[in-house]
Amino acid sequence: MVIAVVDKGGSLLFLERLDDTQIASVNVGIDKARPAAICRRPSKVFEDQVKNGRVSALALHGTVALQDGVPIVVSRKVIGAIGVSGETPQRRQLERKEQSRHALLDAA
Repeated sequence: MVIAVVDKGGSLLFLERLDDTQIASVNVGIDKARPAAICRRPSKVFEDQVKNGRVSALALHGTVALQDGVPIVVSRKVIGAIGVSGETPQRRQLERKEQSRHALLDAA
């Protein structure tokens, strides 16, 4: 599994790649985090748009239509985002919650 944390502009701040995780997951994790930060919404929004027929969402610069990019919100402002790749959706959801909690504690 790869966990990528970006700032509000989408620049990488932190990356963790667990042993035996495929190398391709590194860029996928970053690519999931970036739109969550710069568009201030979960990357799943774009995935859902494409699933519902809005294929033009694929052309939005800096976004990917894949779930598992989630904004980090402090005092109702997006300060960054987390992207996770290389794991099952259920496991990623648990990991994102834990990473968000740590990021919020570090930001305080």
